Amino acid sequence: MDEARENIQALSEKYSLAIDIDAKVDDIVHNAQQPLDVPDAAAVHDALCIAYLIDPSVLTDLRHCHVEIGLSGFGEGWTIIDQRADVIAYEKNGYFAFDADRFKFVDILCGCFKRCEV
Repeated sequence: MDEARENIQALSEKYSLAIDIDAKVDDIVHNAQQPLDVPDAAAVHDALCIAYLIDPSVLTDLRHCHVEIGLSGFGEGWTIIDQRADVIAYEKNGYFAFDADRFKFVDILCGCFKRCEV
């Protein structure tokens, strides 16, 4: 187990949060639908957004591109990223993070949790 995963496991045991349950569900779903570099890892999108506000360098590949939300049909509820925006003249209307520094991300999370200790 790598250091980042050990830190997350330690936080889960220490704080008895829903992290443990969430991690198990995310492991199953994300391994199948959103594979990451590390097996059994889960993307934590909302927390990553907050980590970016704390330290923008956590995102290592942030691109300005055309972004839409699927409102019906097959893509309903999905974030749709069109990287061909320059070719087909869609307006670049948002930023999308394609990669992040997972070690820095976990350090930011651990720092936030430590500040909440009672």
